[in-house]
Amino acid sequence: MKKSSLIGLPILAILFFAINLVAEQTFKTSRVDLTEAKLFTLSEGTRNILGSMEDPVTLRLFYSSKLAKDDAQVLERYNQRVSELLAEYEAASKGKLTVINIDPEPFSEEEDQAVEFGMRGVPVNSAGELVYFGIAGTNSTDGQESIPFIELPRENFLEYDFTKLIYNLSFPVKQRVGIISALPIEGAQGNPADPRSGTPAWFFLSQVQAAFEVEMIARDAVALPDGLDLLVLLHPKQLDPQLLFQIDQFALGGGHVVAFLDPHAETDMEGINPQDQMSAFSANRTSDIGPLSAAWGFELVPEKVAADRENAHKVRLPTGGELDYLVWLNIRKDDITADDPVTSELNKLHLATAGILNPTPDATTSFQPLVQTSDNAMMVDRIRVAMRPDPEGIWDSFVSGGERLTLAARIGGTARTAYPDGPPEPAAVEGEAPPQPILEPAGGWKSEGDIQVIVIADSDMLADNWWVNLQNFFGNRIASPTANNSDLLINSLDNLTGNADLISLRSRTGFERPFTRVETMRKESEERYREEEQQLQLELEEAERKISELQNQKEGAVSSLIVTPEQRAEIDKFKAKRVETRKKLRDVKHSLKKDIEGLGVWIKLLNFMVPLLIALLGLGAWIYSTQRRTN
Repeated sequence: MKKSSLIGLPILAILFFAINLVAEQTFKTSRVDLTEAKLFTLSEGTRNILGSMEDPVTLRLFYSSKLAKDDAQVLERYNQRVSELLAEYEAASKGKLTVINIDPEPFSEEEDQAVEFGMRGVPVNSAGELVYFGIAGTNSTDGQESIPFIELPRENFLEYDFTKLIYNLSFPVKQRVGIISALPIEGAQGNPADPRSGTPAWFFLSQVQAAFEVEMIARDAVALPDGLDLLVLLHPKQLDPQLLFQIDQFALGGGHVVAFLDPHAETDMEGINPQDQMSAFSANRTSDIGPLSAAWGFELVPEKVAADRENAHKVRLPTGGELDYLVWLNIRKDDITADDPVTSELNKLHLATAGILNPTPDATTSFQPLVQTSDNAMMVDRIRVAMRPDPEGIWDSFVSGGERLTLAARIGGTARTAYPDGPPEPAAVEGEAPPQPILEPAGGWKSEGDIQVIVIADSDMLADNWWVNLQNFFGNRIASPTANNSDLLINSLDNLTGNADLISLRSRTGFERPFTRVETMRKESEERYREEEQQLQLELEEAERKISELQNQKEGAVSSLIVTPEQRAEIDKFKAKRVETRKKLRDVKHSLKKDIEGLGVWIKLLNFMVPLLIALLGLGAWIYSTQRRTN
C-alpha cells in the first residue's frame, strides 16, 4: 500500500503539470469576466462590426518584447492583455481579420517597418533604445489607421480604440459634419515665441474629426456648404437670418441636426472685460435658433437655468467649507433615458447652468426627453448667475417644483418651415453692393418635411474641464474621461447616420461608483446645517437691530461710545446663542461622521465575513465527505 502511494505521487505531479501546460495552451484566451461592465468580453457592437466586414483587414502589433521584459515589466503584462484581446478579435472575425505580431529590435528591419507605419518609440534606458508598442492596420485598398503607442491609462478603452480602428478601415468613407459655434472650440494661436501662450482646441473636436469629415462654418455665413450629412450647432448665437433659413431647409430636406443651445454659456467670453465686472452682467451669453425652435416644436425656456438638489455639483465656498452648487449638475444614470440608443449606455453627464426644454403646445413633432433633472428641481432666473456663481443664495432660496426638467430631447416627425414666405431678404450694408438673394432650387422651397433633431440645453458641457482630464505624454494629449459628455455628441451623430454599433463601445466604461447611501446622509446633514446657519443669521440680524435701536435712543456724541448694560446684556445673549448654535452644528457634523464610519465598519465586516463564510462552507463540505468515506 505504501509502495503504491509512493509511486502514485510522482505520477500525480506529472499529471498536474501536464494538465496545466495543456490548459495554458488550450484555454489561453478563455476567462470568466466578473466585472460589472463586462470590460473583458467583446461586446455585441464589436461582434456586429467584425461580422459585417466585407474586405479583409490586417493588424500589425509592434511590441519590443526583449526591451520591455528587461526594463518595463508593467508593459509586458499590458502586452499580454492586448494580445489576448486581439486574439479574441481574430477569432470572432471568421477569417476577415489577421493579427501579425512584430518584434522591432533595435536597428532591425522590423524597427524600420515600425517607423514606416508611424509607430512612436519610447526610450527606456540610458542607451536611448526605444520600446515600440503600437498597432498599424491596413485594408485591401491601401487604407491605413494606426495607434502609435498603446498608452496604459487607456486600458479600459482598449476595445473601443481597436474596434474604431477596424471600423475606419472597413468603412473608409466618412460622413460630412458641419459645425457652427460661437465658442473658441478650435483654440487660439499664441505668441510664436511662447508656446504656452496659446490655447488648445477642445478635446471633443479631435474625437469628432477622428470619426467624421468635419467642416467648420463661420457664424456670419449666409449659406451652408454642399454635401453635408449632419450639422452641429454649438451655442449658435446671433446667426444671420439667411443662414437660419438654410438650416431650416437642410433639416426639412432630410439633413440631421444636433443643437447645443444655452441660456447662459459660461465659456462664452465675448463682450466681457475682466476689468469691468458689470460687463459680465450685460454681455449676451445666450444662444438660440430664432424661429426654428417653434417650427420644430420645442422651446428653450427664456432666461431660466435648471437647479437640482439631488444632482448638484459640490464646490468650495470662499468663506470656507463646501456646498452643493445647484445649477452645476452631475446627472447620473437614473436621470438619463435608458430606452434610446443615444443615451442608453451613458453613465454620467456634467452640465453647467443648463437650460430647460419644453414641447410647444401646437407642435406637430414628437418630443422625447433624453436627459432630465430629478424631481427635486426648480427653475432659477439666469440673471442670478450672470455676474458670478451664487451657491449660497441659490441654495437658501431653493423651493422644489416637484417635477423633472428636461435638459436634452430628441425631436422627430413632420415639421413645417419657419419661413412660409420664402427666404428672408438679405440685410443691406451701407457702402457695399446689395447682397444677392438666395436662388430658389428647381424643386422649390421645402414647406414641410420629416426632421430628426437632438437638442441639448447646455454648451459648456463640451469644454474640457467639464468631462475630461488631460495629461501630456511625449507631446500627445492623453484623455481620461470623467463623464460621458463627448459621448453624448458622438453617439448622437452615429445614431443619426445609422451607425449604432460604436455607441455601446464608446460609453461602455463606467466612472466612479458613488456611495449612494453616504451621499444621501451627507445631503440630509447639509440641509440641517444650512437651516441652522440661516437661523443663526436671523438671530444675528435681530441682535444688530436691537443694538441699533438702543444706540438711537442715546443722546450726545460721548455717550454713543459707551456700551450700556442693556447693550452688554444683548451682546452676551447673542454670544451665548451663537456658542449654542455652533455646538449644534458640530453635533450635526459629528453625527454625520459617526453614521458614515458606522456604515464603513459594516462594509468592512461584510468584506471579511463573506470569504470567511465561503471558507467555512468549503471546510464543512470537506469534513462531511471525509466522514462519509470513513463510514
